[in-house]
Amino acid sequence: MQTPVSQSCTCCSLSRRCFISMSTLAMAAPVAMAAKRQPEDTGDLGEYIDLASFRPKPKVRILAAVIRLKPPYWLGWPGTSYDLEKHRAEFSRLFDQYAQEVGVDLRQEETPLESEEAIAGFVKRVQAEKPHAVLVSLQHLNCWGWAETVTQAGFPTIVFAPIGTAFTGHVLRFSRNPGVHVISSLETPAVKQAFRMVRAKRQFEETRLLVVSGDQRSDEILENLGTKIRRVPRNTLSDLFAKMPENDEVHDVANQFRRHAKKIVEPTRQDCLNAARSFTTAKRLLRDEECNAITTDCLGMVTDRAVPTPPCMGASLFQDAGVTYGCEADVGGRVVADVVQLFV
Repeated sequence: MQTPVSQSCTCCSLSRRCFISMSTLAMAAPVAMAAKRQPEDTGDLGEYIDLASFRPKPKVRILAAVIRLKPPYWLGWPGTSYDLEKHRAEFSRLFDQYAQEVGVDLRQEETPLESEEAIAGFVKRVQAEKPHAVLVSLQHLNCWGWAETVTQAGFPTIVFAPIGTAFTGHVLRFSRNPGVHVISSLETPAVKQAFRMVRAKRQFEETRLLVVSGDQRSDEILENLGTKIRRVPRNTLSDLFAKMPENDEVHDVANQFRRHAKKIVEPTRQDCLNAARSFTTAKRLLRDEECNAITTDCLGMVTDRAVPTPPCMGASLFQDAGVTYGCEADVGGRVVADVVQLFV
């Protein structure tokens, strides 16, 4: 099931969409250039291609540290005395668990950072190792200045500030800094969601979107997200469709749709087979062009009768598998929204 991108975590200061956009530190300028590359020899057109293979699986590295003043001190507001070491161990265990579940590499500092020197050393490690994000867990109200020093290392930063370590004044200003996501709560699953946002950003950067439209071939980079765009002529798809066989996969896909339909009003069996061929054609073209998502000039191809059926059946199957298939060669609108929903 897709997760709406407009949904905000009730215990966080920023929405998912806001954090993803703000955490972009190096914005790649669009680079339009003529692509001389031609797709490889298609070979066996009836070969089965797994849709899941198109989802990017980038490596994601996050460095984490606890920041606090040197104990002993009492942290008890607003109620029961707060056991520093017990909570540090529990949070560390949960963060490791969340990282494993999300699929990110989390490296936590073994000892808390309790001095200016320790903070400076951590910042140097961050700058040297260049992680995709940093997780800072606060254990004292007066450590926000140190947390801000960590953000100045220049990497997206998640700040987990449990109750007793943050007031509205701290959160309001600090959380509006670019590349900062503040979680002022005891609800640790919000950290897991933050890990997923970091992973989503990396998936954007590792994605190449295939745009099938017009009569030119070119490559570019989508500003802010880092997503690569590959444009190919519209007839690339229609020509490949004409060669695709009605193999066992095509018949299985068509039969599944007909079998589970409540009622078939207009489409003939051949219409269903053609729709299934459009599905296998899109998979093949994605693999030949080394892309992860696709959007096509579907309305134009149907209007001009370049293909005998719309690609809607194939697009539906793509979305079910978590791979974006957008309508009408639309890059800046619906396709990006679809990618956000699928990744996050």
